[in-house]
Amino acid sequence: MLYSECESFEQLVLPPGADSLHASPGIEQILYAVSGKGMLRTEDGSLPLTPGQAALLPAGTTATITAGPPGLELLILRTLSARARSVLPPRIPELSPGERSIRVPGSADRKAG
Repeated sequence: MLYSECESFEQLVLPPGADSLHASPGIEQILYAVSGKGMLRTEDGSLPLTPGQAALLPAGTTATITAGPPGLELLILRTLSARARSVLPPRIPELSPGERSIRVPGSADRKAG
């Protein structure tokens, strides 16, 4: 079985005043503000979003993001929650140990010094 803990990675660009609803049972989300300004609202309260700021939304959290006057650009990484991962089979690499890394031609031939 092939799976990844990374559910998705996306760029979200909201125009000024736009809202985006985020509800993901079983999925944890990390929001990273790239540019602009906005507000993150959850049942626990509100958090202003400014460039360079990150916020973690635990699995089961419902949040609304509202872009401020300049708009808002976010990067969003969604991962499976620990509970969701616990029901998946263990990962077993299909490649032999010698095949698990990428070798750059000539890199083993270089000598230090």
